[in-house]
Formats: sequence, structure tokens, C-alpha cells
Amino acid sequence: MSLFANLAQDLIASDPRRSAWVSSRMPEPLAEKLGRRKALHLFREASTNVPAYRAFLDARGVDAAKITDFAAFQALPLIDKENYLVPHRTRPADLCVGGRLGAYHAVSRSSGYSGEPLYLPRNERQETAAMRGLEMVWANFFGADRRSTLVLICFDLGMWIAGEMAADVSRELAKKHGSLTITTPGSDVDESIAVIRNLAHEYEQIVIVGYPPFLRQLIVAGEQQGVAWSELDVFLLPSGEGYSERWRSHMLERLGSAGSLTNVVGAFGSSEGHMIGLETPLSILIRRLAAEDAGLRRDLFGDERDGVSLVQHSPMGLLVEIIDEEIVITTSGAAPLTRYNTHDRAVSISFEHVMSTLAAHGYDSRRLQEAGLDPSHVWRMPFLHAFGRQDCVSVDGANIFVEGVAPALLEPGMEGIHNWKLAVRERDDGRLRFVVLVEHGKEVPLEPSAGEDARRRAHYHRAFVDQLLRCNPDFKSAHKNNPDCLDPEVLLYRFGEGPFKGDSARAKQQHVFVGDL
Repeated sequence: MSLFANLAQDLIASDPRRSAWVSSRMPEPLAEKLGRRKALHLFREASTNVPAYRAFLDARGVDAAKITDFAAFQALPLIDKENYLVPHRTRPADLCVGGRLGAYHAVSRSSGYSGEPLYLPRNERQETAAMRGLEMVWANFFGADRRSTLVLICFDLGMWIAGEMAADVSRELAKKHGSLTITTPGSDVDESIAVIRNLAHEYEQIVIVGYPPFLRQLIVAGEQQGVAWSELDVFLLPSGEGYSERWRSHMLERLGSAGSLTNVVGAFGSSEGHMIGLETPLSILIRRLAAEDAGLRRDLFGDERDGVSLVQHSPMGLLVEIIDEEIVITTSGAAPLTRYNTHDRAVSISFEHVMSTLAAHGYDSRRLQEAGLDPSHVWRMPFLHAFGRQDCVSVDGANIFVEGVAPALLEPGMEGIHNWKLAVRERDDGRLRFVVLVEHGKEVPLEPSAGEDARRRAHYHRAFVDQLLRCNPDFKSAHKNNPDCLDPEVLLYRFGEGPFKGDSARAKQQHVFVGDL
């Protein structure tokens, strides 16, 4: 990398407020240029020193020596979980720089639908990147570097990568900033409330990190047990899955912070433990405006879809490409990833396009400030508007994959099902519910009795749950901790109706439904 790039990285690393200052003023083309140089450097390191990646390139006839510019880099074959990580499930050292697992200080577990875990190592560089992201949010938006702050890490703990990594990097931040105290109650509502009851009075504010459904569950349970959230100055950092602006507004009202652009700020990352982007007050305000203005939403995002997240990201930290509307990342780490397809769907939008589109719809800088935006919170970084994945839904930290559900259709009594879809429904009170949509075949009676309907629904429900409990340990844990959210609601449809309208003309069926139910 160039001397200037190294100096820029050192500047960003040194102080979170200075980091935000640099990020908010660096021209987007320059940041992209530096990010591309870094990606080429990471490719050279991986193609030379990572056994699995060398083998991947050799098997596809790629001569690494010929990848000398970014155009050649963009022609490299994509890697993903199935073609790169899974084949080395029993030999994770092959994914590491140097081919030695013992060279790294931590290993976490990432599990999908199959129940067979992936063990992924972490190094200091990877954790430093995550720490910088958290620090920028906590310092610039939460003011946690200046006010005494109690932090609760409420992800599942143990081998799961989200909880362990969040706890580890938060402790490092606490060592750097004397204003932070880290606690790790995990996904235990009663333990989390006990921490708040016994310790909150010693601090000026509280930061709670966790999956969105758990955070809502915690806030509601706290209210029922007499916790006065509005008196505590609470900040939430939801991560692990998307959520709507209605959910954010619902939480802000319960916290006594209605309308705030800084009290609920989320992070967006990959299940392999890499932070991709952060919500900012600007992205939150844009999403809030777009939720009420279909024309603005269409002109900003290309259509009127309401995504699961709108974040900003630094091209200098992690290179993002959008290929066939899916996020492809190149990033360093103990197990570096070069052009890794996360299969998260998104569109990328430049900062300039966002601001010019806002202005064209009457949202100039003065009007944005009137809506509560602090000019110092405007970061000149590109945006990612994410829509989730086509092969799974995420609920309370559990990824529920299409492939993991499909075997249930082979069970006795499931013969009348013609098609099915997975979905997540948001209830009026902000709670989420995992939903399985079932389309009956033409031969199934169009007007079954109420008793027959209930019998089928109960049978389908049992088959889906039993299958997921067998194959998906993350679902099993989340289902035990939060059955109100994870126990699936089964909705029945006649052939070709509702979410299945028009599906008969598709060559390939879509088993994830995004929309209103």
C-alpha cells in the first residue's frame, strides 16, 4: 500500500472522533482507490500464503501472477461458504494465513442449517477492524468515551462468533476508554435485568448490544418488572439481522427517546465475523424519510422495496462489490476472504447520489437539520441498502435456511403441499414472528372444514419444527430462549393465491418471501 494509505489508516485507528472526521471528508473516489489497492494486496497475500485459496485458484486454472490490476482482480472467481469454507470444514488450518490454526488467539463457531459447524479463527487485525467500528458508534453517537457507560453484551455466549467477538472487542475498548464497563449476561433476560437493577445507578448511561427480537423482549420484560427505561438514558446496538423503522420507533418510544437518531444504531456484518457497515444518524434519517415517501424510496434504491438495513461503509476498511445484487467482500483476517459472496442481497449507492436525490425531493441540508441531523454526523461514505438473503431468513440470531426446511416435505402427511415459503412477520407491537407459508396443491379441497384446517396446520407445524430442531442448533437455541418469536406460525393458502400468485410461471421457485402478510 502507498505511504499515504498507511498514514490514513494510522490516522483513522488513532481516535474515533478523528476517524469520523477523516471518513466524513475523504472524497469517495479516493477512498475507493485506496480500498482497491488494499484488496489487491490482500489477494497477493492469500494466493501466496493461504493453502485453501491457492488450491481454489489452481483448480480453476488461475495464475495469481497475472492478477496485477483491479480489472484482473474483478475477473477472479467468487468464493462462498459452499465452494470454499465447507470443503475445509475438517481442516480449518488450510483457510489460515500460513496454514497454522495455532498461530491465532481465538476460534469461534459459525453454524448454518446443516448442524455441522464451521470453526473460524480470528486475529488481532480482524478484531481491530470490528473494534474501530464499535468505537466510532459508541464515541460519536453514544458519547461513551466521555460519559460513564455500562455495556451489556446480550448475544448468545460460548462458541458463537457474534457473542464472543462482541465481548472480546468491547473489553479491549474498555481498556482504552476508562469510561466503559463491560458485562456479559448473554441472552438471559432475567440476568440482564438483574445487571441493570444492581449496577445502572452507578453509570450515566447504558449500552445494550444484541439481536433485535431479544432487545425488544428485554425492554418489555424490564417494564413489567418496574424498570424505568426513560430514566436511565439507554442506547441500543442491534445486530445480526434486519429490522424495520417501525421496530426502531417502537423501541425509541419505550426508551423515552422518541425521534432520536442516535439511541438505536445498528451494525451490519457477515456470519463469518466481519463487520460490513454501520448505521449512522444520516442513514437512519434517510430510511425514516423513505419509509414514508414511496417516490423517494424508489429514486434512492431503484424500486420501492423496503430493505432490512441501510448502512454506510468505508471502502478503505473492507472492499464491497455488488454482483448480481449480492454483496461480495474482500477482507483480511486469520482466514482472509477474497471476493467472498455473502449472498446478502443489496444495492450500493454513492454518497453524492443520495444527497442529490434528497435535495431533488426537497430535503436540503436545512430541512435535514430541522429533522434532527447534526452536521457532524454526516459521513461522506457510500451506502448499502440490504434486502436479506434469498436462501434463508434470520430471526433472533438464527439463520433458517431453505435447505434445512426442505426435508420436512418428505415426511408422511405432507403430500398435499405444492409449494412453501419462509418469512418473518412484524406484528403491530414490533415483535417478530417466524412464518412458514404453505400452498396446497390443486387436488386439496378448496373449502376444508375448520377442524381439517387446524389438523393440517398442526401437522405441518410439528414437521417443520422437528426438522429444524434436528438440523439447526442455532434455531434450537433461539427456539428455547424465545419461542414466541421462533415457534413458526403456519399460514395456509389455496393454489396460486396470496404470496404464491404467479409462481407457477417461474422456472425456479423462490422459497423466501419478502413483503406484507
